[in-house]
Amino acid sequence: MTSITETDSETDIYKPCTKLFNFSKAPLEWKAMAADCPPGKELPPEYLLDRKRLDDPSYERPTHFFYGFGLNIGHVIEYHRARRLSLPPPQILGDRVSIWRFLIDSVVNHLRDVCEYDGLRVVYARSLEYDLVLAMYNSYKFRYEELTDEEEVDVIRLLREEMPGVFGN
Repeated sequence: MTSITETDSETDIYKPCTKLFNFSKAPLEWKAMAADCPPGKELPPEYLLDRKRLDDPSYERPTHFFYGFGLNIGHVIEYHRARRLSLPPPQILGDRVSIWRFLIDSVVNHLRDVCEYDGLRVVYARSLEYDLVLAMYNSYKFRYEELTDEEEVDVIRLLREEMPGVFGN
């Protein structure tokens, strides 16, 4: 019976990876949707969620937008390694997707603590450039979760200090 040492498991969980998706082959509708995304936080009325109609089975919710920073899984892996965050449990070490999910959760929890903002979350979004988005807000809850200008500036500053090569965008 062999045992996995911490060094062995670190080598395995941090092995290099490629992008999750080949965006050069993205469906044309993704590319068109990306071109039509409204800039900034102010959304046109057709993109706003009508809370009064949520129980209506015929109601089609508008496109869900997330506001934040683009990430690739490699950024998450490198940040996790550099900060020496907790290693995944042994029972998931054979499953790359479970390892990545664990690393993503660890990094997001760490960034929430650093920024003192529980609203941070990672979403798998349709993006032509990134695998993930570290979202501060989403279009469905923005009106209820928006930080003050000072708080938002502080969170963004802390994120940029934590991951300067990533959160410059």
